[in-house]
Amino acid sequence: MPGRWARLSATPLRAPSPAPRIGQHGAEVLAEPRRLPAPAAAEGNTAPFEGLRVLDLSWVGVGPMTAGYLANQGATVIKVESSARPDILRLTPPFLDGRPGLNNSHFCANMNASKAGLGVDLARPEGRAVVWRIIEEWADVVLESFTPRTLRGWGMDWAAVSARRPDIVMLSTCMQGQTGPRADYRGFGNLMGALSGFYSITGWPDRPPVTVYGAYTDFICQRFATTAITAAIDHRRRTGAGQYIDLAQLEAALQFLGPEFLDLDRNGHVATRAGNRDPERCPHVVLPCRPDADGREGWLALACEDDGQWAALVDALGRPAWATDPALVTVAGRKAAEDRIEAELAAWSAGWDAVELFERLQPAIPCGPVLAPARLHTDPQVRHRSYFVPLRHSVMGEVPYDGVAAVLSATPARLTRAAPCLGEDTFTVLTELIGMDPDEVAQLLADGVVEITG
Repeated sequence: MPGRWARLSATPLRAPSPAPRIGQHGAEVLAEPRRLPAPAAAEGNTAPFEGLRVLDLSWVGVGPMTAGYLANQGATVIKVESSARPDILRLTPPFLDGRPGLNNSHFCANMNASKAGLGVDLARPEGRAVVWRIIEEWADVVLESFTPRTLRGWGMDWAAVSARRPDIVMLSTCMQGQTGPRADYRGFGNLMGALSGFYSITGWPDRPPVTVYGAYTDFICQRFATTAITAAIDHRRRTGAGQYIDLAQLEAALQFLGPEFLDLDRNGHVATRAGNRDPERCPHVVLPCRPDADGREGWLALACEDDGQWAALVDALGRPAWATDPALVTVAGRKAAEDRIEAELAAWSAGWDAVELFERLQPAIPCGPVLAPARLHTDPQVRHRSYFVPLRHSVMGEVPYDGVAAVLSATPARLTRAAPCLGEDTFTVLTELIGMDPDEVAQLLADGVVEITG
């Protein structure tokens, strides 16, 4: 089984244990003493992380998304970067009016809503001195996603940080962890998607592997990173002690291949590409549909999870002779005729609009249209949930930002502002949050140690 997905210095994760038998641990669970929650840091908080101060030294995906989650749940987050080393997503489309620019990328902006932007050049000793002051006098949490040797070279690794601030929580997330022969290897989540094995099982059996969208492991690891930081913050509130979190994207991603590892270990079966098919469900398919009004291809994902859903699909088809074959009543019979079933379903679905077919089949049969991103903004369910949040960016104007993935009834998350331009809040951060003298900040600006753009 995949093991621990992160290394926490003070509160290490438990080693995984075998899945329990039904009722195996009932008596011991009921005998455990009740553990009361930690007291609130301050009275009257309206958001889970209100009052928490986070220094975000990370870039691209997992780090900014983790810090963004904390920001949307009430934390004050300072994002640090410079024009000499901007977040690489600032160079990634979509751009305002199709024009590249450090403050024109909505991909980057979407990852960094609700944060304040501090422009400081960490490559310069004077810039590091500014960040040290933030760590020593202000921050509760530090996030970073450099290769391990970078912070060591600057004298800002965990050993140095904890020596000055033993109560701070620090998370480092890189490709393969802080130790080992490949610790200093560079890369992005798309590389880890390949190295962890996802690409070898994605695609068609007679074709080369297919990449999973984007920096896949970044999107996985953000959930693990946020959970680990939350646990470390809770431990800090209870004990006053900080700790270090070492999260490797590779190890976190491997958690999602547990069944494939077990199948190999116990049965000797090596998972490989199977298109859209599932070993236990049939049909499990993406069906072609009629092009939409804009001429875009239409597709519908459909899965029958049991024999009852197959019977409902047969009724929806109008009970054609091929579908009422008694051999198809069971999943075993359908798996034996999978090629024929998929061909018949594709011929039937081709005359339908994907959304109309979706509404005809649901809720009896699990299915959903394959929507282009633009269609999500007009989807009635997404609009009903008010998922996308319009925010006014200093350069790009009002644009929609991704909302929050879960709605907490007592403390709902809230996007408080559009993402900052690079260094947009430098003066405010250093004078109001950190308490630096305005003349000192002005001198740092004049010397090019800190900067303001946008």
